[in-house]
Amino acid sequence: MGDTLDWRIWHFAANGRYSVKSGYWAALEFKRLEVLSAGSIAGPSSSSLKLWKHLWKLKVPKKILHFLWRLAQNILPTKDVLFLRHITQEAVCFRCNAVYESALHAVVGCTVCIPVWEALDFPCAFLQLNLTDARNWLTAAWALIPPDKQSLFAITVWLLWNERNGVLYGSQPTPPRVLVQRAKDYDDEVKRSLVVNHRSLSSPVRDVKWYPPVAGCFKLNVDGAADLETGARGAGAIVRDSQGNLVGAMAMRAPSMLSILATELYALKTGISFALDASFVPLVIESDSLLAVNMINDVEECLAAEGALVDGVRRLLATHEFSTVRHIPRSANGAAHRIARFSLRDQNLSCWMEVGPLWLMDAVYDDWPASNVSSLHFQL
Repeated sequence: MGDTLDWRIWHFAANGRYSVKSGYWAALEFKRLEVLSAGSIAGPSSSSLKLWKHLWKLKVPKKILHFLWRLAQNILPTKDVLFLRHITQEAVCFRCNAVYESALHAVVGCTVCIPVWEALDFPCAFLQLNLTDARNWLTAAWALIPPDKQSLFAITVWLLWNERNGVLYGSQPTPPRVLVQRAKDYDDEVKRSLVVNHRSLSSPVRDVKWYPPVAGCFKLNVDGAADLETGARGAGAIVRDSQGNLVGAMAMRAPSMLSILATELYALKTGISFALDASFVPLVIESDSLLAVNMINDVEECLAAEGALVDGVRRLLATHEFSTVRHIPRSANGAAHRIARFSLRDQNLSCWMEVGPLWLMDAVYDDWPASNVSSLHFQL
């Protein structure tokens, strides 16, 4: 990526592009923050109502919503709360030993938390908030952080509290970069599940299966995999012909600590390169990552953080005009998914041509609809 040019991007929009709508929204939110910091917000009842309304509308797991509610109510078992209730003999933070451990100190003010917040792509003014009340802090943060990043904010607060509890009960501290990546991965998974659930609720539930390409064509299926504990990333790709026979497959490790989206794009890039190098054309390409597919098929230049990977995939596709990329549900991408998971267990590059191990041939078999199983020919 050394030849990639730097671009100015607008971080208040997910695609990195400025629009009048996003600019107007940012101006309103900055104005609201100024009013809030000046202390001229509405009465307690209206501000509390606004806080709870916003909190319960967040698209995050309920356990995180419940945690944020406890944070806003100041009922988390922090050192200062336990000290006031005569449960502990000291209120000083046990991690930095500098100040009293309040709820806000535990998740944002402590010296071990600051590097995590600084590494996340939040507006600079967010780090300058200096409020002592958790409710006001949450209200100010939500007024400043763009809507598409508020789930990441909520997840990060929750992860930092869990990290604090782990250290309290004997666990080794987690490096800030690992916490940052863990928060981003969790946020990606939450957003991905929301897309899947939305599709399942808005359309009839059906078990979509893989189906072969038309005669004379090949089909490439790719998938990325991630191990959230170790930070390992992997990519899997499989190519089949119009008879459903395996013609080629590949499993390889991806660079560690990539985001979930970047891992899916990396799987697309390496899978397409593998298929084109083996002259498997014309080629139909399928992935179960809707966001990755949309980014590839978008006609505009990608200004997102994953732009270099998107450009790489587009350049490969440009060399073969008959190659197309489309989205499929996970149920139709079972073989590629199993190969990607295999790459997390084996650090070596693995390639199979025409014949693969038993687990791979079973995955090919499982991908087929029941009506076509009888026509599948395993080459064993």
